[in-house]
Amino acid sequence: MGTQAKEWNMPLFQWAYVAIDEGKKLSEGRAPDFTKPERDYSAMKVDDIMRFWVVSPSDLSRVESFPDIKYKVSFVHHYPTIKEMLYIEGFKKMIPHANTIDEAVQTYHGFPGVPERVSKYGICAIGLGERII
Repeated sequence: MGTQAKEWNMPLFQWAYVAIDEGKKLSEGRAPDFTKPERDYSAMKVDDIMRFWVVSPSDLSRVESFPDIKYKVSFVHHYPTIKEMLYIEGFKKMIPHANTIDEAVQTYHGFPGVPERVSKYGICAIGLGERII
């Protein structure tokens, strides 16, 4: 008997949500936090579900005008640094608006708590598989 897919809550800023919705962002990068099971992205499995929604950059509150979108996890790759992840995975698949890998790294450094968590736990590239309707 197979194990049931776990659903992961994945808040996003609007630009990332739109890029995923339009099929331009093919992988999601997340810095895990091993002290919080809901943020231990290294525990994700293929066929788990990612539920995305939009949060406000000012206070991280949910923006209700965007409906949730769901995708199956197609892979989870763990990396020690953001730059290595972006180099191997392809920065355009993760940060489509970036013109260089360094610009993509700077985008990740702008996310709350990410640089600190990456230095402790590394970062995961998570493949967006099939969209779930």
